Amino acid sequence: MTLNTEIKIKKMEREIKELWQIVGDEIFWHPSVIDEIKKRSRQSHLNLKKLKTAKELFASI
Repeated sequence: MTLNTEIKIKKMEREIKELWQIVGDEIFWHPSVIDEIKKRSRQSHLNLKKLKTAKELFASI
């Protein structure tokens, strides 16, 4: 690999890590996103406690 390619790969890795931190933090999800997740997911796959907390946070804003 060239140095330029390595730099681009490292930059993309950092960006992906940042995105996963944002996506993984349910508390920042908008209530409409939470409702859609509930509609499309199996009940056994949901962590309703986290989703409820996020929805309450947005309701208080």
